[in-house]
Amino acid sequence: GDPLVEPLLVSVPNGISSMTVQISSTNSEFTSIISDMELTNFDLANLSSEQQTLLVNELKVVDGSVKDKTNVTFNVFGLFPLLQSFSGDHQFLVTVTDSKGNSESLTIKKSIE
Repeated sequence: GDPLVEPLLVSVPNGISSMTVQISSTNSEFTSIISDMELTNFDLANLSSEQQTLLVNELKVVDGSVKDKTNVTFNVFGLFPLLQSFSGDHQFLVTVTDSKGNSESLTIKKSIE
Protein backbone atom coordinates (compact mmCIF):
# COMPACT_ATOMS: atom_id res chain seq x y z
CA GLY A 1 0.00 0.00 0.00
CA ASP A 2 0.85 3.67 -0.14
CA PRO A 3 2.31 4.77 3.24
CA LEU A 4 1.15 8.30 2.49
CA VAL A 5 -2.48 7.25 2.95
CA GLU A 6 -2.42 3.74 4.44
CA PRO A 7 -0.80 2.43 7.63
CA LEU A 8 2.60 0.85 7.20
CA LEU A 9 2.57 -2.63 8.71
CA VAL A 10 5.94 -3.36 10.31
CA SER A 11 6.68 -7.02 11.02
CA VAL A 12 9.76 -7.80 13.14
CA PRO A 13 9.92 -11.47 14.20
CA ASN A 14 12.76 -10.85 16.70
CA GLY A 15 11.03 -7.89 18.34
CA ILE A 16 11.72 -4.18 17.91
CA SER A 17 14.75 -2.79 19.70
CA SER A 18 14.44 0.66 18.11
CA MET A 19 12.29 2.33 15.48
CA THR A 20 13.76 5.68 14.61
CA VAL A 21 12.17 8.33 12.47
CA GLN A 22 14.39 11.05 11.03
CA ILE A 23 12.55 13.97 9.44
CA SER A 24 14.22 16.25 6.94
CA SER A 25 12.82 18.99 4.75
CA THR A 26 13.73 21.60 2.17
CA ASN A 27 11.69 24.08 4.25
CA SER A 28 13.98 25.65 6.87
CA GLU A 29 11.07 27.11 8.86
CA PHE A 30 9.59 23.62 9.22
CA THR A 31 12.90 22.05 10.24
CA SER A 32 13.39 24.78 12.83
CA ILE A 33 9.95 24.11 14.35
CA ILE A 34 10.36 20.32 14.51
CA SER A 35 13.83 20.81 15.96
CA ASP A 36 12.30 22.89 18.77
CA MET A 37 9.78 20.07 19.30
CA GLU A 38 12.63 17.48 19.38
CA LEU A 39 11.11 15.69 16.38
CA THR A 40 13.92 15.81 13.81
CA ASN A 41 15.08 12.39 15.00
CA PHE A 42 13.18 10.25 17.49
CA ASP A 43 12.91 6.61 18.50
CA LEU A 44 9.37 5.27 18.76
CA ALA A 45 10.69 2.55 21.11
CA ASN A 46 12.15 5.14 23.51
CA LEU A 47 9.94 8.23 23.53
CA SER A 48 10.07 11.06 26.03
CA SER A 49 6.78 11.78 27.78
CA GLU A 50 6.26 14.86 25.58
CA GLN A 51 6.87 12.82 22.42
CA GLN A 52 4.56 10.08 23.73
CA THR A 53 1.76 12.62 24.29
CA LEU A 54 2.10 14.13 20.81
CA LEU A 55 2.95 11.09 18.66
CA VAL A 56 0.86 8.40 20.38
CA ASN A 57 -2.01 10.18 22.14
CA GLU A 58 -2.62 13.07 19.71
CA LEU A 59 -1.31 12.14 16.26
CA LYS A 60 -1.86 8.36 16.67
CA VAL A 61 1.35 7.55 14.77
CA VAL A 62 1.63 4.26 16.69
CA ASP A 63 -0.61 2.57 19.23
CA GLY A 64 1.54 2.83 22.35
CA SER A 65 5.09 1.61 22.85
CA VAL A 66 6.67 -0.36 20.01
CA LYS A 67 9.53 -1.74 22.15
CA ASP A 68 9.84 -5.55 21.84
CA LYS A 69 6.73 -5.76 19.65
CA THR A 70 6.78 -8.06 16.62
CA ASN A 71 4.01 -6.33 14.66
CA VAL A 72 3.40 -2.59 14.60
CA THR A 73 1.02 -0.42 12.61
CA PHE A 74 2.82 2.84 11.75
CA ASN A 75 0.54 5.64 10.59
CA VAL A 76 3.14 7.90 8.98
CA PHE A 77 0.33 10.10 7.66
CA GLY A 78 -0.36 10.96 11.31
CA LEU A 79 2.74 13.17 11.09
CA PHE A 80 1.37 15.17 8.15
CA PRO A 81 -0.61 17.66 10.29
CA LEU A 82 2.83 18.85 11.45
CA LEU A 83 3.57 19.83 7.85
CA GLN A 84 0.41 21.96 7.61
CA SER A 85 1.20 24.78 5.21
CA PHE A 86 4.96 24.22 4.95
CA SER A 87 5.69 23.94 1.24
CA GLY A 88 8.65 21.87 0.13
CA ASP A 89 9.87 18.31 0.03
CA HIS A 90 9.70 16.46 3.32
CA GLN A 91 11.32 13.09 4.01
CA PHE A 92 10.71 10.57 6.76
CA LEU A 93 13.53 8.04 7.12
CA VAL A 94 12.21 5.14 9.18
CA THR A 95 14.79 2.66 10.50
CA VAL A 96 13.72 -0.43 12.42
CA THR A 97 16.29 -2.45 14.36
CA ASP A 98 15.42 -5.79 15.94
CA SER A 99 16.68 -7.42 19.14
CA LYS A 100 19.45 -9.19 17.19
CA GLY A 101 20.80 -5.96 15.66
CA ASN A 102 19.31 -6.45 12.17
CA SER A 103 17.97 -3.24 10.68
CA GLU A 104 16.01 -2.07 7.69
CA SER A 105 15.18 1.42 6.47
CA LEU A 106 12.49 3.03 4.37
CA THR A 107 12.26 6.62 3.18
CA ILE A 108 8.79 8.10 2.76
CA LYS A 109 8.56 11.35 0.82
CA LYS A 110 5.81 13.94 0.94
CA SER A 111 5.79 17.09 -1.18
CA ILE A 112 3.60 20.07 -0.43
CA GLU A 113 3.06 22.78 -3.03
